Amino acid sequence: ICEITMNGQSIGKRARNIKVAKLDGSQPTLSSYLLRWMLRLVDFTITSGAGAILSILFTSTGQRLGDLAAGTTVIKIGQNVSITDTILTRIEDNYQPTYPQVHQLTDEDAAIIKEVLNTAPRLPDAKTRRLVIRKAAEQIAQKMGLAPDLAPEMFLDTVLKDYNHYNGTVE
Repeated sequence: ICEITMNGQSIGKRARNIKVAKLDGSQPTLSSYLLRWMLRLVDFTITSGAGAILSILFTSTGQRLGDLAAGTTVIKIGQNVSITDTILTRIEDNYQPTYPQVHQLTDEDAAIIKEVLNTAPRLPDAKTRRLVIRKAAEQIAQKMGLAPDLAPEMFLDTVLKDYNHYNGTVE
């Protein structure tokens, strides 16, 4: 009943910032909640929780039997999103782009560049850090059809700034 009246959350789910949602992100229907609840007997009561554990472990989406049957899943909510979680990056108002070829890149390419720039410095091995950055720079340069004249990390940083210059920036 709590999940129905509390927007997919029980008291425990609310405490853990999780909720039930349809696989497409929409709000579950009454029948979805009821199906999850009925199969809870198989998931927990009859199998002493083994049914739930096995279905979570052996399904690619980590769903229990009730979720599989109802087309639902449990998702994390309430996460704060900051600019570092987006492809946007801050650039100066008078920024002059270096590579007009960034028009050939997609938002996905920009997201990959930002992910590489954010995660590579945290890699424990310097050789691996350099390799990851170099490979990413080579792929982006190839996609843009140019040979960069900057060090790989500087090249990626410049490409990301150029992309933001042409495609929108943070105010």
